[in-house]
Amino acid sequence: MNPMIKIAGFVLSVCFLFQSPAAAAPCGLDFFDNPRGCELRLPGTCEAPALPDAMASEGAAPVVITVAGLKFDKIGPGKLNLGLLLRVIRRFFPGKSVDEAVLAGEVESFNTDHFMLDEGEEPASEGAVAKLPDDYMEVRVREFPDCAAAGVTVIPFHWSRDPDDTDKIVPAFMEKLAGVHAEYGGRRPIYVLAHSWGSMLMHETLHRLSRTRPDIMIDRFITTGSPLVPSNPVIGIFVKIGIKKEDLEKHASRPVNVGQWRNIWSGRDPYSNEIKPADLNVRVDSGVENVEPTLIDLILNNKPLRKEAKSDLWRIRDIKKWHFSYLGDFSTVLRSIEKEITVEVFAPHVARPLVDPSAKK
Repeated sequence: MNPMIKIAGFVLSVCFLFQSPAAAAPCGLDFFDNPRGCELRLPGTCEAPALPDAMASEGAAPVVITVAGLKFDKIGPGKLNLGLLLRVIRRFFPGKSVDEAVLAGEVESFNTDHFMLDEGEEPASEGAVAKLPDDYMEVRVREFPDCAAAGVTVIPFHWSRDPDDTDKIVPAFMEKLAGVHAEYGGRRPIYVLAHSWGSMLMHETLHRLSRTRPDIMIDRFITTGSPLVPSNPVIGIFVKIGIKKEDLEKHASRPVNVGQWRNIWSGRDPYSNEIKPADLNVRVDSGVENVEPTLIDLILNNKPLRKEAKSDLWRIRDIKKWHFSYLGDFSTVLRSIEKEITVEVFAPHVARPLVDPSAKK
């Protein structure tokens, strides 16, 4: 028989093998009902490089890479922070000239309107949000009972937590991610859990790595409180200083080396938003009863309760508290209306996807 016919027959049989029911996931990581797909092609064109990895890692406990966000003082006191917005702009639009005075005025107007503050007034806080240590991400995952019971391995990617160090951190993260893949790839699913600016770092890391090491695949990318696409009010501020919404949104694109991208955000966290290229967007505060209209009515029309209602409006809209709620829960007491608000965030929205490969919500 002609040697070329033998080779063609062998390749074709391999293609059929990868398409068989026993393969379970045709040419892709089918944990998330999001296969990359491998149609039966002519001999020599069957693209099924990811299948062995998917089969080897099926049922194995995941390896979770954690990447923390900015240092606490970079976020600000709970209002919208001018410095952080400037860093986002400079990251995405390094050559753009920004009138900082105009931006500062827009930020001040947002904070005044959002918290219903009088001129020069500062919101009365119920107490400072606890400052989180550098290892807050891995500690939270390791201590969660379900993660421990599932045998999750946590590998923290530490960095300075200063956004100005992004350019020098990304190459280091590329090297670390390659090392994790060399040790665990094909044997266990690899997840990346990133918070805040950490999601910016990993988004860029994954995109760069897809060009230099296309063999490295990440099963699940989970972003929490990601400023890749800020809230609509923040986008509105950017528009006023000459940054188009579409120009901002185009910076967030789906890395091709990711099996599933889950984005977890809060409508009361302006540093986060729905990210359209993500496979799944989960808004964690959607179940919060909309108490703001009641509080605003008290502020405007009930003089005895006005001060307390203002404090309560701050509590339910505290930006910093919502921004750090992804690794815990959000809770507060609204004294003017005698109502306690508690929102579970970490367990249902972050921890479950770490231990349940089939989790879709």
